[in-house]
Amino acid sequence: MTLRAHDPQAGPDGPGLYLYGLASDPDPDLAATLEGVDGLSGERPALLGLGGRAVIASPHECGEILQTRRRMLAHTRVLETAMSAATVLPMRFGLVASDMADVEAMIAEHAADIDTQLARIEGQVEIGLRIRFPREAALAALLAERPELAAERDRLRGRGAGAHFERIELGRRVAEGLDRRRTEAQRQLAARIGPLCTDHVLRTPEEDVEVLRAECLLPADAEPGFAAAVQEAVAPCVFAPDAEPAIRLVGPVPPYHFVDLVLKRPGVEAA
Repeated sequence: MTLRAHDPQAGPDGPGLYLYGLASDPDPDLAATLEGVDGLSGERPALLGLGGRAVIASPHECGEILQTRRRMLAHTRVLETAMSAATVLPMRFGLVASDMADVEAMIAEHAADIDTQLARIEGQVEIGLRIRFPREAALAALLAERPELAAERDRLRGRGAGAHFERIELGRRVAEGLDRRRTEAQRQLAARIGPLCTDHVLRTPEEDVEVLRAECLLPADAEPGFAAAVQEAVAPCVFAPDAEPAIRLVGPVPPYHFVDLVLKRPGVEAA
């Protein structure tokens, strides 16, 4: 693999560097892999050699970078492509250095932290996990458990506008009951799925029938069997026992939930 060196003659008026990530022990195919992906401004990212590792970067004028969806997707796309050929410590969107000497200084300042974080994700992948059930089935399970709610629903049928506030109160009780069942289902699922992962981070569900939203770090060789293992772990869930859950896996994605590389110049406080 050929690592392109940054031009040491580039001064303050020359192009700076936009940084995507730091590759550890990159595969010889990494450079070729990156040739097929567009960077932030449509350019091809390059590998810049740095002490046995490689900085993934592209030329960039050192001005403000607007956080648009297109640019965010481009940043992520470069990282996801690189991850197929190397362990990559992702850098946060928008990190720019004036030149390679600037990059070297920042990385030297954080060398110990970088080593720790690279070791943490070596041979690992991050996968997003989303598990939800059909709403009608979840409500049916709640009403079967709480027959007084079903009786109240039946009593209010056909009552018209005069029962408006009673319906609001019933809706509140149903929502609370559904949330209680969802929280218990999440606790049980997390306990069963946690051992399948090296680590995991629970996130707030986006709807009341999403019983688990998590980011999972797992060995790369465990990824092919992860979906089946999750399916087995979900089978005993009683949140909606008569319904098939919708299980969605997202990734592999850059492992942002398990590392946090914040680079700053020596002597400069992080923002």
